[in-house]
Amino acid sequence: MIQLVIDFDQRGFTSEDFRSRAAGVLEKAAERNQGLSQSVLTLLKSWLSDHSMPELFYHHSKDKQHSNLELSILFGVKRTHFLPDGRSSIVRAIAQGYLRQNPPDLTNWTRFINSQLGVESRPAIWVDIVSRMPPLLNGGRTQATELFDQVIRNCPEILQYSQALHVISHTIGWFEPQETVAGWLDILLADDANFSRQAYGELLLIQYFQYQDEWSVGRIDGHLASPHDEAILCGLAHAASHLWVQQRCRAIAAEILSTLAASTSPSIQHAVASVFRWSRDSFKLDKGMLKIIEAICQNQGVLLESANNLTEIIEAENLVEHYPEVTAKVCKSLVDIISEPTNPLRTTALIADSLITIAIQLHRQPSSRELGLQMFEQLLALNLREAQSALETLDRKPNRSEGYVFPRKILRRRFHYDKDA
Repeated sequence: MIQLVIDFDQRGFTSEDFRSRAAGVLEKAAERNQGLSQSVLTLLKSWLSDHSMPELFYHHSKDKQHSNLELSILFGVKRTHFLPDGRSSIVRAIAQGYLRQNPPDLTNWTRFINSQLGVESRPAIWVDIVSRMPPLLNGGRTQATELFDQVIRNCPEILQYSQALHVISHTIGWFEPQETVAGWLDILLADDANFSRQAYGELLLIQYFQYQDEWSVGRIDGHLASPHDEAILCGLAHAASHLWVQQRCRAIAAEILSTLAASTSPSIQHAVASVFRWSRDSFKLDKGMLKIIEAICQNQGVLLESANNLTEIIEAENLVEHYPEVTAKVCKSLVDIISEPTNPLRTTALIADSLITIAIQLHRQPSSRELGLQMFEQLLALNLREAQSALETLDRKPNRSEGYVFPRKILRRRFHYDKDA
């Protein structure tokens, strides 16, 4: 395939469409062929020098325009990054041509990147380049960090792409000096768009997680003390909810989540509540988590957002037996909410079965017997089928052949951010 591309080029196949498609072929060939030869890489560079497609406006970010504060930018489901053709295809082939060699030709890959500074104007192409720059950190962290900084300052629009932000977030900790990353955070902070400011909040906590630095702590404390920027606080809440599972970040994550649990913003409430979803497989009721639970019990919005995952954790971790007071406080708050005339029916349906089970378990504990009975009576007053079924079973007088079984949500293991991932 490589020889065919060379032959066609020599026979006069010079259209931009041909070169774009041929570059895609060479990119795949490089993956299976330990890179590309110097002559093929020279050919690709000659194509790049006069290749115009596609037009510049096709390379503008769509992530910034379609920001949704309830979704994390850097954690959870990774957003799809559109890979443009044309010049991008050629750049990706060049990158693979150098990086797939054994050993990778980091020197010439660095030279190529430097050659494009001040020449390439399309942000999406720089995103493709940045995505293939982390291997340079294996050759020398200080020099590679300097090159990253040159690229980002040459084209700050890179930071408007979630793909580039993902690369940076997983590489923080390797950059030296760490103050360079702080400069990139300031670029995001200077942008008024929600996307940039949320990304700033998420990256700020990752910066602390990796470097354990006082600069990050000071910034985080400042934003929590002046809670006026919803996007930044959403970013901090998303990052804290995911990073709580990491021991070295647990204390500051608990502080962020317990503080933001008082927020009236639905987006922030949703981000705070997600800590129970992401910590489901690593849950630990330590001092920080107790502080988070205490805080969410004071905010009906966050408590309702947390209800389904939190009640399932209470059952799975047997918190009724080990921490009956905490369990009672959470569940009594939930029962009081759903007992209101304007109770959220959907939430009631999701947690009714768990609450009935917990109420019965509380009733069996001497210290919480009265509270368990009170909760069960409140649930009976709501005329829930689950409560009626449980009562019939307890009375040994079932009126039907089998009790109603509420379908339980299947929990799946979630992705956790890890420094080594």
